[in-house]
Amino acid sequence: MAYQQGNWGGAEKLCRNLLRGVPDLHQAMGLLGIVKARMNQPTEAAHWFAKVVELEPRDAAAQSNLGNALQTLGRLEEALSCYERAIAINPGAAIAHLNRGAVLQALGRNEEALASYDLSLKLDAESAKACNNRGNVLFRLGRLEQALADFDRAIRIDA
Repeated sequence: MAYQQGNWGGAEKLCRNLLRGVPDLHQAMGLLGIVKARMNQPTEAAHWFAKVVELEPRDAAAQSNLGNALQTLGRLEEALSCYERAIAINPGAAIAHLNRGAVLQALGRNEEALASYDLSLKLDAESAKACNNRGNVLFRLGRLEQALADFDRAIRIDA
């Protein structure tokens, strides 16, 4: 209940209480990671997501969440590895393709980023963020008409 209400301190306390009783409860660790990310504490978030990945290496969401925390910390190559593991586990995870594209874009690997955004949009055609990010890459590549079309599409999806 605390989490749904945005009471991050209360949610953290509940997770820690659960972990005192069941130290390897990966669901509580994952939620604690999410709470720490919401509290803008990416180092702590990465710590908890890494613990989940250690316990449940085939958990695509945990891999992706760890990637998000690492990306926030500027550890782009490590984040990229996490997103690629998430995609290997669940190729249909549009958000993992989107996040992979964002890291590739930040690394200046624009053609690869474009391919990731294309896959993300194939899986979720209504992602304004993927359209916008794809437009940014196309702009960088000098493909201005295509970029404008993607920006317009992003606005139509989410004005």
